[in-house]
Amino acid sequence: MPRSLTNLFGTRTPFTPASARNWLRAGNRQINREVDAWLPDFLGSGNRAYGFLRHDQFVRDLERWVQVHTFGLVFTGHPLGMLRNHFLNTGNPPAGPPDTTQPATYLTIVDQMVQIGTRQHCLMYDNPIDPLDRAEPVLLPNVNFTAMRDDDDPHRLDAPVITNAGTWWFTPVQTGCTVIIADWGNGEYSMTHLRPHNDESYGKAMAWVLEKSSTFKASFKSTALQTNVTTVIDQVPFEPDRYILVQSNHTAETENVVVIGHRPGGVGPWRFFFQRYPRYTVTGPVTAAGELQWEIWDFMSGYRPASLGR
Repeated sequence: MPRSLTNLFGTRTPFTPASARNWLRAGNRQINREVDAWLPDFLGSGNRAYGFLRHDQFVRDLERWVQVHTFGLVFTGHPLGMLRNHFLNTGNPPAGPPDTTQPATYLTIVDQMVQIGTRQHCLMYDNPIDPLDRAEPVLLPNVNFTAMRDDDDPHRLDAPVITNAGTWWFTPVQTGCTVIIADWGNGEYSMTHLRPHNDESYGKAMAWVLEKSSTFKASFKSTALQTNVTTVIDQVPFEPDRYILVQSNHTAETENVVVIGHRPGGVGPWRFFFQRYPRYTVTGPVTAAGELQWEIWDFMSGYRPASLGR
C-alpha cells in the first residue's frame, strides 16, 4: 500500500493539488498514468469542501482514495500479501434469481478492513466516534457478485448462472455455507453459494443429535450440501471441466471464510483465493489465506473440498 501521507504532509505543510500530485508520482511510480485521472475526481467533488475541514481529514481522505484506487494493482501483484494483511468483508447483494449479477459494487478501506458491496454496506462502517472520519465508497468496476441461496429459497437448486464476464468475483462471507465454482470451458464460469439447512429441517431426532456434537454436525451438513451441489450442477446439460468446492462448516463457529476471484483486465482464466479470520472481530490476525486449487471434474470419484489452510 502507499506510504502514509501523514508522514509526508504534517499540519504545518501547505497541502495543494500540486503537492498531492507530486507525492503520488514520487511514492507510487507504478500508477503515474492514473494520477491525473484520479486527482481531479477526488478534488472536484461538490461534497468535498476541504477549505472548511481540518487538514488531517483531507490527508485521511486522500490516503484512502489512493488505497482504494491502487487496490486492484496491489491485489494483482501481491494477492496473498493483501489477503494476509487486510480483512475482506463482502456484503450481501440483492437476492436472486439470478443469483450471479453485475451490480454496482463499492469498496472502502478503513485501517485493515476492506469493505466490498453496496454503497450502503460500505457506509455502515464509518467511524462512529469521529463523524468527520468518513470513508467515501469508490465504485469498483466489472464485478460479478454471487448472492447466497438461502435454505428456503424456491430457486435454491436451480441451474447456476454461467458467464464469461467480470474482472472481480465476490460472494458474501461464509459461516457454514458451501460455495461451488465451476469452469465450463471456453472461458465460461459459474459460482453458487448455498446456505445449510437448519437443524430442525432434518427432524427432531436428528436435530437433537446435531446439537450434541459440533464435529458430527459439520461433517453431516458438509455431506448434505455436497448433495445439493450435485443437484445444482446436474441442471446443466453438460459437465464442467473442473471445479473448486469451498466448505466452511468446520470453521463456522469461530471463523469467517471469504472467497474472492480475480482476473486482470477481465480476460484469461480466473484465479480464486480464500481468507479466514476470527468471527465478531476485526482486530485479530488473519488465520489463513491462499489460492484455491482447481480439481478435475469426475463425478464418480466424489468431491475434493478445497484446503483452507487448517
